[in-house]
Amino acid sequence: MSKALRKVESEKQIFSILEAQLRRQDEQGRTIHTMFDGIKSMYGEFHEGMAEMKLLVQEVRDSKTLLDAERFDLQSEVTKKAISLTKDRIDEEKEEFPKVVGKYKRLIWKHLKQRYQVPKYSHIRRIDFPQSIQFVQAFRPEDYL
Repeated sequence: MSKALRKVESEKQIFSILEAQLRRQDEQGRTIHTMFDGIKSMYGEFHEGMAEMKLLVQEVRDSKTLLDAERFDLQSEVTKKAISLTKDRIDEEKEEFPKVVGKYKRLIWKHLKQRYQVPKYSHIRRIDFPQSIQFVQAFRPEDYL
């Protein structure tokens, strides 16, 4: 075999090897692309699922009623407001002071329950807690005459 023929055969062999390697790389590229598409799809589904789960958790949280600590805070605010309203109207030294405080407390509780449409203040939803505190703090009996 002549030197030129061996060179041609050698080049054909190199091209054959390169062509085979390119086919394998193309196949690997398609495989990687398919895997990437699958991962990307799972990632999207995961995030959709997480967003949905967060909404459900928030919905459950929002439908729950006040915690003990929140009820205590609300009771404290009602008491503070009732005492403040009473101090504005009568002297603390008078005998009727505690009775008037009690009347204001009952008035505040009545309107608070009406506002949130609950039979007991403890049935106020947790999501409404900040607004219920604001309601008590801003309560004015004159608004309900």
